[in-house]
Amino acid sequence: MLTSAEAFFEQIRGRSRSTLPARLRGTLRVDLVGLATSHWLVDLDADRLVVSRVPEPVPADAVLMTSPQVFAQLVRGETPIIAALLRNDAAGTGDTRLIFALRRMFP
Repeated sequence: MLTSAEAFFEQIRGRSRSTLPARLRGTLRVDLVGLATSHWLVDLDADRLVVSRVPEPVPADAVLMTSPQVFAQLVRGETPIIAALLRNDAAGTGDTRLIFALRRMFP
């Protein structure tokens, strides 16, 4: 059974960039911090989104850090990403435009 994060990243893998601003380029790493931390990399440089799970943190233009539970709420549309950031349920570093671009992929 897939976790919410795995299902979400599988769903957006290969998706067209049509919902994103054309000039927005870069890489976004999503760190899901729990008992074990998982790292996901979303590459926004190509015509289609390239998503990969990486075993170790790799350099990225932006990083979103949150718990798997909060990320599941984001994916289900229960919590807006801005609210999670303001409540410190999530933290972002780097090019925040990339983090906010991720919210266009949530319900």
